[in-house]
Amino acid sequence: VAADEGPETLLVSPFLRVIQTATPTSHALGLPLKVEPGLAEIHYVPGRLPTPAARFQYFPHVDPDYTPIYETPATAGEIDDATGMPCETYPRGYLERVMAFTPLLEKAVEGQRVALFSHAASVAIVAALLDMSLEEVGRFAPCGVYHLRKEGDGAWELLGSGADNTGHVSENHDSTFPWGYANDPTSCRIWAELRAK
Repeated sequence: VAADEGPETLLVSPFLRVIQTATPTSHALGLPLKVEPGLAEIHYVPGRLPTPAARFQYFPHVDPDYTPIYETPATAGEIDDATGMPCETYPRGYLERVMAFTPLLEKAVEGQRVALFSHAASVAIVAALLDMSLEEVGRFAPCGVYHLRKEGDGAWELLGSGADNTGHVSENHDSTFPWGYANDPTSCRIWAELRAK
């Protein structure tokens, strides 16, 4: 990708595997990784993962001074079994987060070329940007790349789907596969309710 066509900002989920995945891109482009809790995995437990400053010790590409767009809250009354800490529910809590986070993301990165590094469930962010159902948006392949564009006040348009990774991944492990919401009627129903509000 030519320097004037590549991303200007790299936003990453706070999970280690995502930071590891994004680090080569950060290094190649000379851009810091901005840890964004709004991109976190489902069932997020606020305060459980190392802070960006702690991650910086091992991943110097992480920007320890970045102020997140969105601080993912725990769902009232929900406790993570493994830690005993408050956590986010899934699917409702996660999908509510996507609906709250996406307009803040749009505003924060308006006019910029941005790469988001997240998890398969974040295909819901693509659905939110494109204003479509979870069934319509399709699946997200491991290391899949969705390419979206927005010109001025126009609507987002899909330029490339992340449902397939064969153009840039030489081999997939048997345990990894494209994931989506099409076989999850509960999530699709909740998403439809949230879109109707």
